[in-house]
Amino acid sequence: IYLTLFSVEIFLHFKSDDLLLPKKANFRTKAKIAAWKRHETFDNRTTYEVIQELHQVGVKNVYAAVSPAFFMHVDNSGKKDSKIRYKGKEFYPLALIPFSTNVYCREGSRYLVYNTDEKGFVNPVGQWKNNNADIVAVGDSFTQGACVKPGEGFVDLIRNRYPNTINLGCGANGPFQNLAVIREYASILKPKLVLWFHFENDLIDIKRDKDYKLLQKYLSPNFSRNLRICTSIVL
Repeated sequence: IYLTLFSVEIFLHFKSDDLLLPKKANFRTKAKIAAWKRHETFDNRTTYEVIQELHQVGVKNVYAAVSPAFFMHVDNSGKKDSKIRYKGKEFYPLALIPFSTNVYCREGSRYLVYNTDEKGFVNPVGQWKNNNADIVAVGDSFTQGACVKPGEGFVDLIRNRYPNTINLGCGANGPFQNLAVIREYASILKPKLVLWFHFENDLIDIKRDKDYKLLQKYLSPNFSRNLRICTSIVL
């Protein structure tokens, strides 16, 4: 009897998702089941409702977190440019709004809500005060710490050992964006070590960005838009 029950337990552990999830389950259904398996209460609020509730308790500058790649536009002819114009010129951001609260993903029972630093990245405010760093990390959402509780991402764990670590990761970034981030932000920090993290979807991102002229300009070693002097752009 014991061996039978133990075998059933093993089967359910590895096959429970297949048994519980419909073949075309949406993300919300998967998140509910993930919360149920962890004995947690699922957060039924929408992103908008979370933002409204944060406003009601006095939190200002709250936004739904979006990635810079969201602002990439492709017209009918296939030309790629940014949806944003600043002083009449094309503007492509490489970070989020500085000093803002961002409602991000919900892969379990609770939304991830994080604050950005003075440059719009996910770091404790004040990390830029001396404009230097021992370690700089660049990459996409994997580096940024998407859907991981603040302070528990792997770059946060590196910072626990090396306090002068700055995370320049941002969701949906590809190699061209990472190069741009190094040129615009990491260069002023003069880090002893740059950790450039790649994820398998970077191959898709290269195809996505290869015809974007503004990003292609970063292949020139002297090109910069001086984004480090920008404080914020409110969308």
